[in-house]
Amino acid sequence: MVGLYLSSSRFGTITWKLEAVAQARKLSQESGDPYLCMLVASRESSILRMKGETLKSNEVLQDARSKYIRHDGTLRLPFEDRRYNAQAGKLIQSRAENLIFVDDLDEAQRELDVWSPINDASPSSMEKTVQVSISLTLGRLSKIQGHFQRALSQLTPTFERIEAEDIDTGGWRRVLLASIGEVYCELGRPADAQSILISELDCLKLTKSQNMSSGLRLQLVLAESYLRDSSYDLSREVADTVRRVLERYKEHNSITRRFNLRAWTILARIAHTREQWDEALGCWKESLKILQLMHDSPGPSAAIVEFSIAHALRNKGHIDESREKEASARDHLSSEKARRYHFTGFDSYWRDIIVSEFFQ
Repeated sequence: MVGLYLSSSRFGTITWKLEAVAQARKLSQESGDPYLCMLVASRESSILRMKGETLKSNEVLQDARSKYIRHDGTLRLPFEDRRYNAQAGKLIQSRAENLIFVDDLDEAQRELDVWSPINDASPSSMEKTVQVSISLTLGRLSKIQGHFQRALSQLTPTFERIEAEDIDTGGWRRVLLASIGEVYCELGRPADAQSILISELDCLKLTKSQNMSSGLRLQLVLAESYLRDSSYDLSREVADTVRRVLERYKEHNSITRRFNLRAWTILARIAHTREQWDEALGCWKESLKILQLMHDSPGPSAAIVEFSIAHALRNKGHIDESREKEASARDHLSSEKARRYHFTGFDSYWRDIIVSEFFQ
């Protein structure tokens, strides 16, 4: 029954997901099985993170971690079991995701480093899946810190291993592909990104599943790659397709809001680069609205959007408004502790271009 409730939590609204996982939690606690309790905790934390409640998500994970996992990543059990160990790894990886979300990257790195299969030389199929998810998260950590070449060296071998060993990744394969595509874009290799993304999207289109979450992610990276090689019309077509799909959603979570933000910032950069100032302003303002819903304003991302708005206003001759928005952007950027590269292109090359307009 726990499995049925968790399966049903993958569908419907956030409210329904939480109701389903609450029933699963009740049953798992009644059973007293550490495996089921860790399984439910991982799923519940994921839903809470999706809802934007990172603190609650982390509380769920920390509670389960302290009960069933030692500080060094080993299980608090009188026996070794690969299935239990794999579930502990999933819980640790999920906690690392939360730490990344709150920008505690050093602690996230330490958390990921503690887990390993019971037998490194011969991991179980479930442990292999966890290894993939942890390698992906380590690659994302490197990318967020701006270490793009290191990220590629972490992500590419993981993907090659999936293909060579035919590992059941539990949905991580396309996330990994998108992450590799993002790093290619950051390294100025958009053609390499397109070479791995287009064929995958063609497969998804055959089953009309390109607009599921993994497909939307791939499309956004493809749009970014077209933008990077100045194929503006293609980039706009793909980004606008994603935007229109998301427009039909009745309820948004943290993932779909991030997708929506990426679509709008791609459209904004295209219009801005083409000096279509009215259209650019409209897109940047939509981006700012989404950031506010994501509770990321004020902050560095909001500052980049505001600098972009200030630049567009200045080019339209609205000098006073431009200066006002520039002052707000400078204030928000000053709160940044360390530069991060969460949003491909936007947080890297675009920030360099647009901020340099005001810091010469």
